[in-house]
Formats: sequence, C-alpha cells, structure tokens
Amino acid sequence: MLDTLGNLSLHKSNDAKLFPVALIAFIDLIGSEVSDDIVECVLSQLCRWLKRTRCPMSEKAQNLFKDRLSSPKTSSNVRLALLKCLDQAYRSGVRIAKTFTPLLVSIARSAKTEAPASPKVCEAQAAACLWLQMNSTPDKTPDSLWEVLEGIKVDRKEAVENAESLPIWLRHRFLLAASEDVQSYLVHVIYLLLSNHPSELSDDQKSCFYRTLLLLWLYTDSKSVLVDIRCCLTFHTMKDPCGRSQALLASLTQLVDDGEKARSAPASIASNDL
Repeated sequence: MLDTLGNLSLHKSNDAKLFPVALIAFIDLIGSEVSDDIVECVLSQLCRWLKRTRCPMSEKAQNLFKDRLSSPKTSSNVRLALLKCLDQAYRSGVRIAKTFTPLLVSIARSAKTEAPASPKVCEAQAAACLWLQMNSTPDKTPDSLWEVLEGIKVDRKEAVENAESLPIWLRHRFLLAASEDVQSYLVHVIYLLLSNHPSELSDDQKSCFYRTLLLLWLYTDSKSVLVDIRCCLTFHTMKDPCGRSQALLASLTQLVDDGEKARSAPASIASNDL
C-alpha cells in the first residue's frame, strides 16, 4: 500500500489535487503507527512526493513533525527520516514554518558530548543543514552562526594539524559513519558557508573544508555526493579571487572528476589503470 501511495507521485495529474489527499494519508500513518520501520517507510514515500511538488505542507503536518522531533521517545532513525523530509520539502520550494528554528538549533547543539559515530551527531548535522538553508543569505550572516555550527568550527591551527582536534563533524570517524544523506548535508553546509559567508571563514577553516571534501570524495560510495562535491568546488573556484586557492580547488575538482570516471568505468578497465 505504501509503495502504491508513493508511486502516485509519478502520476502526471494535478499535484494540487493529489498531494493534499496523499499527505493526509501519510500524516495519519505517521501519527498512529508505533512501528519505527513502518514510520520510516512512510516518510520515505512522502519524500518521493516532496521531490516533485511545491504544494504546501499543511499546518497539521508540520506540527506533527515538530512533535515527533521534540519527543524523547522518537528513535534516531525516525528523527533522521523526519529531517530528511523537511530538507527535501525546503529544497523543493515548500515553505517551512519559522517556528522550527528553535527546535533545529536545539537538535544541532545537542550532540556536543557524543562520540563522532553516534546517531545523535548525524541528527545534529542534518538539523544544522536545514537551519542554515532557512537562515543563510549572501547579504546577512545568521545570528548565532557558529553556536549552531560548532561541530564544524575550526578555532586553532593545531586542529588543522591534528585530526583528533578537529571539530566533530569534520573527523574521520564521523565521515566514515555518516550515511549518504548526512554526507550530502555536510557538503551543502560547506557550500553555503563558502558561497554566502566567506568573510566568516579563516584560512585554517577553508583548509579544513577542502580537506573534508577530499576525504568525502575518497570515502563515499554515492554518486550524488560526488556530484555535490564537484558543484561545491567548481562554484568556489570561480568565485574565490585568490590564485593559490583557485589552483588548489582546480586540482581537487580534477580529482573528483577523475574519481567519477574511474568509478563508472568497467571493473576490468579500472583495475588495469591501477
């Protein structure tokens, strides 16, 4: 039934008529279902709709999302699925209520003492990404920027030289444990900071970002994350006026391009190149 409901998103009929009906069904299931696995499946199918519609999410739907995100009984997997839906909705042009802002800040700051591989760190990264999208513009730096993005803030040069001193979202163990979605959120946060708030970034901060993008290129199995990395590097290469930075970014961009070609090549060809 859930697959059928999700497949309706592919129908070429009027979204304005179909989506509200589908959304009611999804929200009823999310509100009444006790199985985390089924709730995750419901949210996954809802994401399929949100990728192709700009129809508004009802106040009831957004309130339910806030309640589930606020509840200590909600599992980490369901929290991440809820945040993924909200992120997809926002990127598709759906208006997310500003009342989510304090909740996103709270989630983003809730994993300070967690281990890098903890699911709570992934939740914090996902919430921070959505918060930054909702509040970042080229003309204005959001209030409390580095309080919310503490997990990515580099304060001292020694953090660049010592991997264990890096902020938690930039550590190897976090990058290795992160899912494809969370890796994509991290790249998007870096992209927004480089494009909208370059004056807020020290040289050490930028160096850590470049290093992180390169490590993600090495670690990820996701083609979509590779595309995100390439877009981030390409955009910043064109925008950054520093020749040395451009040379570094151009080299990293070439590495990402070469990596995509190698991964898409037949196994026999790729092995002959090694």
